[in-house]
Amino acid sequence: MKRTVSVFGRKILFVSLAITVTALIAMSCMTNPGTSEDKGTLAPLSELQEPAMAPANEPTTPINRNRTDVRYGPAQGQPGYHVRQVLDLRLPSTGEGPWPLIMYIHGGAFSAGSKADVDAAFSNTNTNSRGYALASINYRLASAGTKAFPEAVQDALAAIRHLRANALEYRLDPNRFAVAGFSAGGYFTAIVCALSGLDDDDPDLLYFIDPNLGNTNVSSRVQAAASAAALSDFTKLREHQLANPGVNYMITPGTASSPEGQFLGGAFMPPTNDAVRERLERSNPLRYLNANTPPIIMKHGTTDNLLPPQQSRIMVDAINAITPNKAVYHQVTGGHVGWAATEANTVFNFLNAAMPEGTTSSVRETEMMVR
Repeated sequence: MKRTVSVFGRKILFVSLAITVTALIAMSCMTNPGTSEDKGTLAPLSELQEPAMAPANEPTTPINRNRTDVRYGPAQGQPGYHVRQVLDLRLPSTGEGPWPLIMYIHGGAFSAGSKADVDAAFSNTNTNSRGYALASINYRLASAGTKAFPEAVQDALAAIRHLRANALEYRLDPNRFAVAGFSAGGYFTAIVCALSGLDDDDPDLLYFIDPNLGNTNVSSRVQAAASAAALSDFTKLREHQLANPGVNYMITPGTASSPEGQFLGGAFMPPTNDAVRERLERSNPLRYLNANTPPIIMKHGTTDNLLPPQQSRIMVDAINAITPNKAVYHQVTGGHVGWAATEANTVFNFLNAAMPEGTTSSVRETEMMVR
């Protein structure tokens, strides 16, 4: 009897110990309010919060107001790299932003020029006093045996995407981008403006988006444009020249050696092959116009002996036929000239009116505009 009781007692003791250990383990897993090391009990989903994340593109302090040779394309050795895929960025000398941006595209007959070549109206004094940031870009050029279409257009769109993707760091307002340019740069201004009205998945836009150039999830759209002495429809160049018998034009268009022929990679009046024919068709900004095309002002001289003024006029008329009074034709007496210093009020008044309302948020709160 004693042996039986002893065994039974040991069994009770063992069970008691097991229960005690289990209870201690359970207690150690319970949430203890007020401590920072709670790991046991899950809080209700409604009380969970996202982990704190460092903001992307954290603004620099102090502000870097002058950046030179900023690479907007791939690094050397990467697919799509070209040495000319760089830009300069200049911010106003006072304030913290975010500022609206003008991206300037230089001229040079598609085969020359530099980001240092900026129209006088967009001088440091004028952009600074009017509260605009100015970016000036280089892009791929045409040369003997090397076309630049669509590559140069792809570069211009990639530069816009880079600037918008880094809007926080650069202290730019991503919802207030404008493009401007003269001569060949006026053409790029016109086609960038036209492409800005297309939907994200439009095949015509995707033709000009090179994924190797990066930031393809960021918009290449601008909200306003200002061109000087632009081209629009290459096929009408000769027709427009003949419409101005008093002007002695310096270049016969359509040949392989003409600036436009080098740009497209061959003679185009008529096109020498199907590849040139397709590039010619796709090069025309008028092809892409619709009700969403942003406002543009187009300046042209009446006696321009390189590019007939009708090249700007037909684009303005085509835009206004869709949406009246959206485009402005700014005619001046004179030749092949860009935006003069005396025209700063004209071009900035237009841009100010065309741009959407500026953001009232801080630089840190500015959101990238994504297509």
